[in-house]
Amino acid sequence: MTRSALNPVRRIPSHSPASATRRRVLGYGCAGALAALLPGCGSGGGIRAPYSQTIAWAQQEIAQAMNANPNVAAVSIALLKGNAIVWQQAFGLASVQNNTPATVQTRFNVGSVTKVVAALVAVILQDRGLITLDTPIAQYLPTFTMLSPEYKQITTRHLLSHSSGLPGTNPPNAFSFVPIPGYAADTEAELANSHLKHLPGELAVYCNDGFTLVEQIVLALTGQSFPAFAQANIFAPLNMVNSSFLTSQPTTGEFAYPYLDGKQYPLEYANPYAAGGLSTTPLDLMNMAQMFLGGGVFQGQRIVSAAGVQEMATDQTTGLLINPSPEWRWGLGWDSVQELGLAAAGVTAWSKNGGTVFFTSEFYIVPGAQMALMVTGNDGYHSAALAEDILLRALQEDGTISSLPAVLVNTAPPVATAPAVADAAGIYGASRAPLQVIVGGDGSLELNKWNGTAWTPLDAGATQYQYRSDGWWWSAPVPVAGAACG
Repeated sequence: MTRSALNPVRRIPSHSPASATRRRVLGYGCAGALAALLPGCGSGGGIRAPYSQTIAWAQQEIAQAMNANPNVAAVSIALLKGNAIVWQQAFGLASVQNNTPATVQTRFNVGSVTKVVAALVAVILQDRGLITLDTPIAQYLPTFTMLSPEYKQITTRHLLSHSSGLPGTNPPNAFSFVPIPGYAADTEAELANSHLKHLPGELAVYCNDGFTLVEQIVLALTGQSFPAFAQANIFAPLNMVNSSFLTSQPTTGEFAYPYLDGKQYPLEYANPYAAGGLSTTPLDLMNMAQMFLGGGVFQGQRIVSAAGVQEMATDQTTGLLINPSPEWRWGLGWDSVQELGLAAAGVTAWSKNGGTVFFTSEFYIVPGAQMALMVTGNDGYHSAALAEDILLRALQEDGTISSLPAVLVNTAPPVATAPAVADAAGIYGASRAPLQVIVGGDGSLELNKWNGTAWTPLDAGATQYQYRSDGWWWSAPVPVAGAACG
């Protein structure tokens, strides 16, 4: 496992814009909205709109990030305060090939942000008496089986909090350029020939398969597919008109296209619907955010119980026997219900990251401040750092916090005597490429990845990791994006 030794909270790296006339500097889709939002901008006598300083800073950071990486063809963002959208904007091109500007109606694949939808579906089922979160799922899904007999202990809570012990991700047909149905059923069939990697509830390790099984539970209990259930019970009542799962080739709507190294690809299809298949806009997710901030109610209509919203936002790690990553406070669907960046400022936030092959996204709810943020775009920008910094600046601008948290420096702790790790040397399988671990005589580590023809350093600029007094192996010398391994 690797993690950044830098504080993930603060500071998007600044880059010099290549040209003020480049298309990526331009924001499309809400010129009128911004004009209304920022009255008197440039006139010298206008009234400053709420969060105008934050918005101006974020616009500059997004433009710089897009100029620095041409793969980031488009970015879209929305910021909510209470029941009001205080900022909505799309940047760049939805289709580079066709020179089509992105707008606030342009839909992006938001990957694992979808897990929030899956958890919401589950608590809706619980509200209706169809499940309880702590009942073994084998009672709802009698077709489910595994080689490890302990599979009978897996509950819906385990699935939604990454603590089920399921292998992780079923790779075949997860992403494609044409829709491929049947992924959830195929995953259940694969699990029948698999062992658990740990006992249910013993520890929590990120696991897509658990959310995929939610699809099978929904189908077994309601007779509806997961996409159909979500459409009827979440997207429609929340007026999320630009949200769906791409179960077939769309005939209407605006979509962001994959773009990588100067080449545009066809639409990307994420076939694990509950684990990462949502196609949506930041504006639509602000409707969902209003529902969460309203305790399950949106525009007078109850979507889910207040208890269900609270259940999703409850730290699920407190009962784990082993907690390998105590900094993560898993909720149900949420990556963290005490997001580290905002916690540094004394603010509670729920956060969910999402990534596909070509896109990356961040979804945040700040319940105490009645605030929410969604940012999404082509992969290649620092989405988490951007989202954290925007929210922190907005909270400072409206007086919720008095100042921004201090920037953490990446000073490595002192070198310490390493434990005996010679047995850790070897080659390991991984989802993207095989990994090689070389153990030095002094207990240092060398970590490499296979690029198809040779072993190359796992982290650019880091060739050796030394054991330090904090119990982690640090890259030496520590680069700007220094890493620690444990």
